[in-house]
Amino acid sequence: FLQQTGVSEVTQVESLTGSFVELGKEGCVVYSRSGKKLNSIQSGYARPALAAGKNRFVLYNRSGNELRVESRSRTLFENKFDDAIQLCAMSPNGTLAVFTKSKLYVYDPMFENIYTFQTQDLPTALAFAGDNRQFAAGCPYAEGGALGGTVYLMDTRKDEYVTIRNTEGMPVKIQYLTNAEVLVLYDTYAAVYDTADGTELYRYSYGGRTLQSAAISAGKNAVLLFGDGVHGALTQLTILDATLSEAGSADVNERASGVAASRT
Repeated sequence: FLQQTGVSEVTQVESLTGSFVELGKEGCVVYSRSGKKLNSIQSGYARPALAAGKNRFVLYNRSGNELRVESRSRTLFENKFDDAIQLCAMSPNGTLAVFTKSKLYVYDPMFENIYTFQTQDLPTALAFAGDNRQFAAGCPYAEGGALGGTVYLMDTRKDEYVTIRNTEGMPVKIQYLTNAEVLVLYDTYAAVYDTADGTELYRYSYGGRTLQSAAISAGKNAVLLFGDGVHGALTQLTILDATLSEAGSADVNERASGVAASRT
């Protein structure tokens, strides 16, 4: 069905159980999947962004230090941090990770701080595993003229964490395929790692193509869109399975800017 939500300049839409939240420049709305309006929030944030679990979502200000956690109908939690918020992620059960300019904080569903990680790195990707305990953060870095990336694999139950560092690509998107395997999409290649020790299990190189957009389905396939957004002849679509083998590919031959993936 078509639904007029009243949100101008839509920047993000996230799924919740039986509903969805839609973010625009001036605020966000929550609708049931049958089209009933459940909530409307005017945050006043300069650069608003969303991260969603199953039954709640976090609305945060990427140019400030404020955030609020919302259910489908009311505000559950509000907080201000000492440093600017860079990125947030939320697990299925509502565990919240907040990456600021100086620290990474993790809050349980009752909003108790259960984990803190001190770092000066700035994140480009952040994700939880399905167990609500493991989470990963991807951060770019420059060293000796080389531009690479660091991926931290962490667990709220442990003080130790695994560091994966390379000089070949910057992390763009992270998703846990299982609690034992995590997929990291870099700007130059994709890799699947063992979450226990960071061992690389599978790799797929982009072969010099420019990654423009990517999506990872709940069925564990990675959908990669290559191109420059200007020349249709450069636009290609590639689908990878959980072992990063090509499951399909096509020349799109049209200008494209983004890709999304469903379960199938």
